[in-house]
Amino acid sequence: MSKRMEWVVELGRLYGEEIKQGPLFRRLPQVQTKEDLAPLIRQLWWQSDRFIRTLIDRADQCDANVGLKKVFIHHANEERNHPAMLVRWMIKHGFLGAKESPASVKPLNSTLSCIRLNEQLLNQSLDDQVIGLNVLGERLALDFFTAMVPVLKRLGVLDQEDQGEHEYWEVHGEVDGKHLRYGLGHCKAVSPDSAAGRRIQDLLWRYANAYHKMLAGWAGVESVRSLKRVDPQIDARARKVYRRDVTSNALT
Repeated sequence: MSKRMEWVVELGRLYGEEIKQGPLFRRLPQVQTKEDLAPLIRQLWWQSDRFIRTLIDRADQCDANVGLKKVFIHHANEERNHPAMLVRWMIKHGFLGAKESPASVKPLNSTLSCIRLNEQLLNQSLDDQVIGLNVLGERLALDFFTAMVPVLKRLGVLDQEDQGEHEYWEVHGEVDGKHLRYGLGHCKAVSPDSAAGRRIQDLLWRYANAYHKMLAGWAGVESVRSLKRVDPQIDARARKVYRRDVTSNALT
């Protein structure tokens, strides 16, 4: 895959670093019991279930670009069973009753806002869908699951004797790093300081804030400050990535 749009990936990573300074990530090391995680887990199901629905809808609706449609179908198929995997894990460890609907706990407003923002992407360009759902959404998923796995192991709800659970929790560390770049090679290469590049910066910041507020809500914090905007013209790492890519003239 061409690295001509790696500056976008770098901005997503930098916003992820900001979000990791937020309430949820600060709270995780302090969690002492699985009951402390119950509200978070119930919200996670909503995000997991609706995210895969959005991925499936995206694949079904993408008829304008054959190459991207294949990418979207592959991505959706890789995640199609994740909500069911999560439900099995929830039941086994007492986060959900055997006959209880995972929807019995309502989503928080911040969770709904993030879900709706993802769904609205399907009315935007294919490039926007890749940047919002893959570059940013999968980046933040990678950060979240990377932080959660050691906490779950410490609490004894994720171990080698569990069947199927590692497919849900630990697989994200393996696949989300790939998923965040899915489709990026099909996106039009733009400079971060062009009109199109600035619009992408706005999209990343807006969506990063939605995830920031959602994750803070999962930690019981209703209001958080907006993330600091990252300017790729000022941030040396993102700017360096872009210049290297342009110089290499790598094409897919």
